[in-house]
Amino acid sequence: MLRRKIEEKLEFWFNNRKQALLVTGARQIGKSYSISHFINEKFENVIEIDFSRRTDLIDTFALLDNAHTLFHWCI
Repeated sequence: MLRRKIEEKLEFWFNNRKQALLVTGARQIGKSYSISHFINEKFENVIEIDFSRRTDLIDTFALLDNAHTLFHWCI
């Protein structure tokens, strides 16, 4: 598999997690694939929410005030 710069940045974030992760970049360059692959390797439980496919959830998420509320809503 082709090693990408994003993998190094994800690894750095994983080892120094003090903030949320924001990934930006051009369209169609493999951001989603790289993140999905990395997260599934590092974490046992994953919840993925794609707002481009579930636009009906945008307003719901705007009402959430913290991560604990999100977690309880998802389970």
